[in-house]
Amino acid sequence: MRSFLTGFSMFIGIIAVIASVLIGTVGKDYLIATNEQLNGRRPTYEITFSAQNFDEYSVFNKFLNRIESANRNANVMLQPNTGLLFSASMPALKSVKISEEYKTSNLQYVDAVYTTSGYNKVYNLPIVSGRWFSNSAKSNALEMVVNQSASKRYKIGEVAFITSRKTTQMSPIRIVGVVNDGVDSAKAYVNILGLLRYAPTLWEYSEKETHGSIYWLNKENRSQKSIKSYVSDALYDCCGGQVNEIRRHD
Repeated sequence: MRSFLTGFSMFIGIIAVIASVLIGTVGKDYLIATNEQLNGRRPTYEITFSAQNFDEYSVFNKFLNRIESANRNANVMLQPNTGLLFSASMPALKSVKISEEYKTSNLQYVDAVYTTSGYNKVYNLPIVSGRWFSNSAKSNALEMVVNQSASKRYKIGEVAFITSRKTTQMSPIRIVGVVNDGVDSAKAYVNILGLLRYAPTLWEYSEKETHGSIYWLNKENRSQKSIKSYVSDALYDCCGGQVNEIRRHD
């Protein structure tokens, strides 16, 4: 009996050790995944810059191609001087007949990230339904992805309208996907290429100057100096501009 109890106790101890290791591994993986949702994968560099003429699609696309040719795990984000306004979504066929009065009375600001398709290579954004942006090299679509908190107002497959305070233009934008970004509040991710091509008048810049950021996932282990130099050269060659700051996210 004593031998049985001793053996049984050892068995329970082994199970407890295995369970603690598994729980620890799962917990660690969960923390890593959550951090990658909120802060990006490691090691990521954030490069802030100022540039000229990025309200022109061809200029921005040329710069983006330079960045992506050097690093497929990079994305570019731009920010207008004032936030854009979004209507609630509606079925695509219904949106053709909807009145201008309804569109303009149903507008609100949304926490939005204006970015390129590489954003989900830097940030861990599991797809809940639908898809992410079309590939940058092929996509000119006016499209956006929303997080789960925004998915009730912006339904996948439907169309919303986007505008700014300085214009009467109402541009339709399709909701193509829902992601889990770890954020409790409503958030949208807008394909900047489609926006610049089809609705460039929505952007408000100071003296044609644009402020933006690049998130550069440094899998190639390039030096910070090398990354900054490459981005500076790309800005100079494409449009004129400068790197303001580069810092590492860990």
